[in-house]
Amino acid sequence: PYYLEDSVMVFSSLRSDTLVYYDQNDSSDRVYPTRKFYTAKKKNGQWKFSAEHEGPWNSMESHNGNGSFNLDSTLFFFTRCALNNKGKLICKIYQSEKEDGKWGEPVPLPESVNYPGYSSSQPTVGFSMKYEAEVLYFVSDRPRGRGGKDIWYSEFRPKRKQWKSAKNVGKGINTILDEMTPHYDNESKMLFFSSEGWPGLGGLDVFRSVGELKSWNTPANLGPPVNSSMDELYYVESSSGSEGLFVSNRKGGINLKNETCCDDIYEFQEIKVIHLAVQGKSYKVLRSSVGTDSIVPFSNATLAVYALQDSSNETILIKELQTNPDGSYFLKLKKGVEYAIEAKSENTLSDNYAFSTKDAEQSDTLQRDFNLYEISEEPIVVKNIYYEFDQSNLTEGSMTTIDTTLLLILEKNPSIIIEIGSHTDSKGTDQYNEKLSQERAESVVKYLITKGIASNRLKAKGYGEKVPIAPNENEDGSDNPDGRALNRRTEFKIVGKIPGVSEIIYRR
Repeated sequence: PYYLEDSVMVFSSLRSDTLVYYDQNDSSDRVYPTRKFYTAKKKNGQWKFSAEHEGPWNSMESHNGNGSFNLDSTLFFFTRCALNNKGKLICKIYQSEKEDGKWGEPVPLPESVNYPGYSSSQPTVGFSMKYEAEVLYFVSDRPRGRGGKDIWYSEFRPKRKQWKSAKNVGKGINTILDEMTPHYDNESKMLFFSSEGWPGLGGLDVFRSVGELKSWNTPANLGPPVNSSMDELYYVESSSGSEGLFVSNRKGGINLKNETCCDDIYEFQEIKVIHLAVQGKSYKVLRSSVGTDSIVPFSNATLAVYALQDSSNETILIKELQTNPDGSYFLKLKKGVEYAIEAKSENTLSDNYAFSTKDAEQSDTLQRDFNLYEISEEPIVVKNIYYEFDQSNLTEGSMTTIDTTLLLILEKNPSIIIEIGSHTDSKGTDQYNEKLSQERAESVVKYLITKGIASNRLKAKGYGEKVPIAPNENEDGSDNPDGRALNRRTEFKIVGKIPGVSEIIYRR
């Protein structure tokens, strides 16, 4: 089953008013009933059978089922199964295109998807943010799988209008037993599928995993009451996510031969609906040469939303959105996901936030603002970094300042290379001040290395008294303590980037 809208379902069934028997030795032209698409509508909380589904998808020469639209509903993918000339039931995935409001005649997908001599079925469509292309996930028993029926995928290449050769989604999903009936929720990048191989309650259970292509989180069993000791398949959620449909042969259904003989469609509704979200604002931080910050709301900053892999630091891009004119944003979340949000823009450093909804037990809206520091060719003063008098040793307070400024910037922007510059006032000789400032800059670098920052991302430079930002003396020649205090400073500037380093989102 799948939803046309929340009150209309399309499903496949072998409907007959009488018992249907197939004689494999029957060589006559007798026409047997075939599985077809039908619709049902929900009225007053009850599903009622409607009619055979309109469109050219049903056929008396084959069984038809497993329907799925592409993202803009201009293509409909489904399965047709028929006996080949060797008497083997072979399933192929077909495509029907909508033009001028009408659905065209179905055509089989190429051999890159429909592997000759083997079955391909149960299509579902997602979108890869990595390649910016639609991805067809489906089930096949073709060679070079992991065992039994596996889930495979094929990427669409819009320029060539071709489906690439199918690839196995890998051991993150497939086992040596059967994996079947995938349904991909593109909004959350979550794959629902049934499996015999992952730990379950018996038979085929429904699992979920966040990911795409070959990158997946460890599948989670949905548990009872969806799963039982029998088979559960074809799980799909409504647009609200608080209700859905699945298929099961559990006891209590409509039976023919025995109480677990036949697959029926079941509906579920969540008793306690949990709504989760995160909201906040993005700000641009404007820095001055003397370390005075000012912030302004940042409109049209890009927020990249990731799911974190539960076994590594790898990330899966779920979506990207832009902040509103006032810098605000609002994002709905799914339960059971490790999230990270990266705020970024041209000519700013990025900021990010990692959090989890795995233990969420009640509705909640998290609050998180993002500060994007303006990138400038001019060095940026880091206030409150102090040293022991006439020495290069960092004070405890300075370490805390570094932890909350430089360290965070380097962690959240793992490709940048920075220069730590240290300056003194004019007291003492030039040679002495240059040596002291070099040692102080090196002490900051050494501290950052102890915090896990790679040494090739850090450069130390002592400028001594050569680059003042304020007068050390007043015009009358008297001492200027305020000016000297401004000149005794530590600052940083971005001097390069490490090529090929991705902006990794760090765990909280």
